[in-house]
Amino acid sequence: MKKLLLFVAIVLPNILMGQSITIDPSTPKSSCGGQNITINFTPSGGAVGPYTVELIEKDFRMSMWFTSGCNGTNYSTKLSTTNSKTSTTILIPNSLNTSYESNYICGYTQYGSVWANRDLTYFFRVTGSNGVSNDYNINLSSNCSPTLGVALAPTSICAGKTANLGWLSVGANSGNVFTAEMSDQNGNFTSPTLLGTLSNNNADGQKTLTVTIPSNASSGSYKIKVKSSDPVSERTYNFSVNSVSICGAVQAVNVPTPLCSGATSTVSYILDDVFQSGNVFTAELSNQNGSFTNPTIIGSVTSQNATSIPITLPSNLTTGNYYVRIIASLPSSGLPYTSPTSSNITIGISTPSISISSNVCENSSLDISTNTNNYQPEAAYTFTWKKDGNSIDAQNQYTGSPSTDYEYYKRISAQNLDAGLYSLTITRKSDGCSATSSANTLTINTSPPAPTTSPITVISGNATSLSATNCTGTVYWYNSPTSENYSYLSSNNTYQTPELSQQTTYYAACRQNSGTLCWSTKVPLVVSIDATNAPAPPTLAATDNNFCSGSVSSPKLTAIGCSGVVRWYYRNPSDANFYLTETDNAAPYELNISNSTTRIYAADCRVNNILSTTRSQITITVKSVPSSPSLDPSYQTINAGSDVLHNIYNNNCVGGTIKWYDASTAGNLLFTGNTYNKTNVTADYSIYASCTMNGCESSRNGGSVNIQSGSVASPSFYTNSAEICGSGTATITALGCTQGIVNWFTYANSIYSNVGTGQTFTTPTLTNSGSNSSVSFQYYADCTIGATTSSKNYKYITVYKAVTTPSSNQPTIACNATATLTVTNCNSSNNFYPRWYESASATNYLSSNTTFTTPSLNATTIYYLECYNSYSNNCKSARIPITVTVGCTPPDAPVISSSTSTLCAGEGVNLTATGCSNTVNWSDGATGASRNNVIFNNSLTLTATCNNGLASGNSNSIAITINPKPNLVINNPVAVSPPNTVDITLAAVTIGSTFNGATLSYHADVAGSVALTSPPSNAINVSGTYYIKATTTESCIDIKPVIVVISDCGTAVVLQSTVNDFNGGTHLKKTNEMITASNVISGNSNVTYRSNKSILLTPQTNAGFKVENGSVFKAEIGGCN
Repeated sequence: MKKLLLFVAIVLPNILMGQSITIDPSTPKSSCGGQNITINFTPSGGAVGPYTVELIEKDFRMSMWFTSGCNGTNYSTKLSTTNSKTSTTILIPNSLNTSYESNYICGYTQYGSVWANRDLTYFFRVTGSNGVSNDYNINLSSNCSPTLGVALAPTSICAGKTANLGWLSVGANSGNVFTAEMSDQNGNFTSPTLLGTLSNNNADGQKTLTVTIPSNASSGSYKIKVKSSDPVSERTYNFSVNSVSICGAVQAVNVPTPLCSGATSTVSYILDDVFQSGNVFTAELSNQNGSFTNPTIIGSVTSQNATSIPITLPSNLTTGNYYVRIIASLPSSGLPYTSPTSSNITIGISTPSISISSNVCENSSLDISTNTNNYQPEAAYTFTWKKDGNSIDAQNQYTGSPSTDYEYYKRISAQNLDAGLYSLTITRKSDGCSATSSANTLTINTSPPAPTTSPITVISGNATSLSATNCTGTVYWYNSPTSENYSYLSSNNTYQTPELSQQTTYYAACRQNSGTLCWSTKVPLVVSIDATNAPAPPTLAATDNNFCSGSVSSPKLTAIGCSGVVRWYYRNPSDANFYLTETDNAAPYELNISNSTTRIYAADCRVNNILSTTRSQITITVKSVPSSPSLDPSYQTINAGSDVLHNIYNNNCVGGTIKWYDASTAGNLLFTGNTYNKTNVTADYSIYASCTMNGCESSRNGGSVNIQSGSVASPSFYTNSAEICGSGTATITALGCTQGIVNWFTYANSIYSNVGTGQTFTTPTLTNSGSNSSVSFQYYADCTIGATTSSKNYKYITVYKAVTTPSSNQPTIACNATATLTVTNCNSSNNFYPRWYESASATNYLSSNTTFTTPSLNATTIYYLECYNSYSNNCKSARIPITVTVGCTPPDAPVISSSTSTLCAGEGVNLTATGCSNTVNWSDGATGASRNNVIFNNSLTLTATCNNGLASGNSNSIAITINPKPNLVINNPVAVSPPNTVDITLAAVTIGSTFNGATLSYHADVAGSVALTSPPSNAINVSGTYYIKATTTESCIDIKPVIVVISDCGTAVVLQSTVNDFNGGTHLKKTNEMITASNVISGNSNVTYRSNKSILLTPQTNAGFKVENGSVFKAEIGGCN
């Protein structure tokens, strides 16, 4: 029966017959929500405010019920109160009610709800003390958008230039006018600038308006507003006005950087003017501080429209930060124009500084480094280290970058030959620009002699004290010859070891206590074990092994065959070290062990304070117990006589065996298998299931079956697949209605539709073809026994969105490179995500990101990609192979050569490898096709390989023989006074030298080319510097200076008669020591004695000192010079 709706029109009289306030027709007649509306009105008769402006929602309802509230009710919203006489601005709410709504509940009666249709309209009303305005209708909409997506192109613009303003319009009314306005620099539209209008273009779609930015606009950030008049709507957009500096006739000056002094390049720029005939563009360069006080012209071109200039930099520029500008001689204004400057231009590269380790000791590590922050990326530069001006590539050193901020030259074991001047040259690969650091001096401090040690023997199981002699500093003890100096066991002349049962080697080094604090080399000290009468380790026996976790209450170990003290140890399989856990001083020798964790146990035996030299071990394996399985369904209510099928949820005993029992513990084993079927069930019972893996059985999870009484029980369900990917069918089995009839239904529009009959039901193909990640389908079933039918029960079948087959790029890469693989057709917006695998059957994935970067590859490699639905981990695509082709074939072996094959220690050899365009790896650990001035410490045979990710075979071999070099130690002879001579061939002069079979020769020059013959080397009578040269049979040379002093200043003078008498002439006797005189001065002699200590003149007694008439004698106390 149709309902009769009675429509009643109610006419309401105006509040006042003659309105005294008139709303002006210029007030908008339609608007979108959220807009500011200006309402213009005119009071009459000079009336004054305040005026109340209201936006009124008129809700007119018509109902078949004559019930209050259901027929023509107006709801008003007061938006603003103002004193203005003519207009006010109000805000339209963002959210508005639906304009028309049917079946609206607007009241209630004793017969039920009151239904009505309601129609909503809006109008403005202005009320003042002298009257009320007419109702001014306005159409309002929450969803209109006549000014969507406002954008200005370009977003940065120069003053006076034009730009395209665009927006999308939807829902503009006929007669609508679009207006574009520009704000001030603060983004305010109090006094906006009109940029343009657009009318007669109100169809939905994209709108475009060409606008011109005022020429007087200052640089800064602005807003642009697009307004529509009908409906009222507006949108704003942010843009910027460029500064004058980038808005001139020549703009955007650009020079490629970095550059080297003397380089050629090109400067480019943009023109924004019309240039006159004969115009010249000139490129000027600032100084290194950016100043153009005295600019340098680096290029020019005569043109009206050229946008680039070839430039050449001066060759004498210092490293710094420069700028370039362009001078245009004849722009349209006729006055020369200077452009803004370019960005900073780096010319040259900064001079590196190097840091050298201080107090470098012989045989210790040496680090020379430089900070590379100014040279990034490092791969763009070469770093060349030099020693004494020669490039270095020394043995047992490496160059490289242990961190991204430093480049190193490192010697693992510095020698005296490493002393010298070091520098670093950094070269930019792109243009060859280079800079060299200042040379820093490296001094190698001589290490003290190694201490003396003697081997020790200790009885097994005892500690001992180690000692070392011949160390004038402190002895440091180590357990490895390669330990860092500061990673020591003890710093004492003696060291107390722990107990020892195996031969152990310790190492001792001597460190100076003052001065350079250098370490000597490490020398070994072997501690041997005296195992005489040492007992055998005990035999270990376990009460239980290889058992399930928790199945044994108190497992234990017993040690057999030890009559002394047994110590017990254990470790976990992942640990490397044993831990002492218990000591048994007497029988019984037993250890309680873990019943839940696999461990390795050990024991030793000590008898009469002698320890067994080994420990016996035993592994106790404890197997994990699986989790209890869950039943699906856990509980069933069935009809008497039905068969019952018990299943395991989601097969959560994968790889194990399901056992079914009639009790939670003990009880009877009913069946073994994943499902258990019980027929003709007529009584309630409980059922329990366990999972057995690797011989270990879990605890049991239970369920129950109950017989329905008094009515027919609804069926419960089991399905082979409650989750379907994309599309498929599911088979649902009804449980508990074996003796009855099962009917299957779908449900829609409040109607059940029968779709099948039987104990099982196979759904039609269910498909998820929409945008939802998953869709659920609900199937119902009831059970009919006799004339009675149960209520319906239901089962959900979920269909997840079909997973697409993913794809990826399959790149070809160079040998030893990485590849980045990117998945496509596996979109996260569909909740699809990728997984990358190393094989088609791998269980653990490598990555779940849309991109996967491989490790470095040296052979073609296949990865596997799948796409899965994040809502169902079982819903995934097949894995597809992704091949990364790697261009790797072993290269040919290089051919190597050397500049010489025989050298003296400390000399360098040049090595070259040819025939390899990839990396050359040398057998001594170095790399590079060319190695200059390589210094080897010992003789060796070299080979090399070529490596492109795969290594070639070995090259030819070259033998480098390093002959020992003599090392002279010179002890300068003592000074003598004339007429004595000095013999520099004496052994005392070179005592302490290492000759290595060298013969000595004596020379007058530092080069050792002028043999010393006059004076002869064994009778030198002239003070000076002479040279001793040691030359081996292999022509290895060391030459050192020896200083000879012949002077009477260093000896006392004794003058006796008659040997030292003076008879005429001028004479001076001088010394820094004492003068004793008993001689005679006669014959008009002029004699002076000068001593820096004292002069003793013996009287004329027994032929004593005497000066005869006519002679002059002086005695002086002073220096001998």
